Amino acid sequence: DVDGVSLRIISREDLIVDRLASYKFWKVTLEGVNALLLLEQGEWDRDRLEKRARQENVLDALEWLKKTYQEIVRKKLGKKEETQRLQDWLRKRSSAP
Repeated sequence: DVDGVSLRIISREDLIVDRLASYKFWKVTLEGVNALLLLEQGEWDRDRLEKRARQENVLDALEWLKKTYQEIVRKKLGKKEETQRLQDWLRKRSSAP
């Protein structure tokens, strides 16, 4: 409530799922990066995130992004390599039957 006006705020989990949908379905690489950054920053409810991702048909993108994030951290990849991996995943998804 701000000055008597109710505000609706999107949950971190819903925001991540929204970004994943833009990344997966509209092929917006930047939204994949945004989802990755949201996953990296702060805490989120894993069960809720996976449930929402399943509901919105982006669970595959979420799982791939979590795996890629671990690889980025482990190999200390830079932004260029990170972005390239996101673009490669989209290309593979686009060419799949």
